[in-house]
Amino acid sequence: MSLISHLSPELKAAIRGRINRWRHPGATFGRGTYIQPGARIARGTVTGRKCAILRNSEILKNTRLADRVVIGSASRVANSTLGHDCTLEPGAELFNSTLADHVQLQRQTTVTDTNIARYTYVSRAWIIFPSGVRSSWDMMYGSALERSFATA
Repeated sequence: MSLISHLSPELKAAIRGRINRWRHPGATFGRGTYIQPGARIARGTVTGRKCAILRNSEILKNTRLADRVVIGSASRVANSTLGHDCTLEPGAELFNSTLADHVQLQRQTTVTDTNIARYTYVSRAWIIFPSGVRSSWDMMYGSALERSFATA
């Protein structure tokens, strides 16, 4: 057995907290926050308790995470606030936005300049701008409404 297996959970969390502060100076991490190698976290970032920031994700300036937030691998967050129990799946992007509690953004979703209400699930490959919600299909081929105006 390794030495780590004999450590108490409290001591493991304290060691992890010191390593996080050493690897990401200027950021504030809540107790029990887990950060995988390769994650990039900007100064001024604040996380709540028991958050998980997975590999190759980017947390840029002015970002606040509440308790139990999961940032999936290769996700990007900037200038945003995430409520309790939010999840960004791998490849999701969130810019200049606010997510209320229990919001989930599925893979390859982009959200910009938007507030999303509690208990919301945003499906795969959607792009949300202040002007409304559009799927990647609509972005590539235009929505049915736009096509009907073009043919009229």
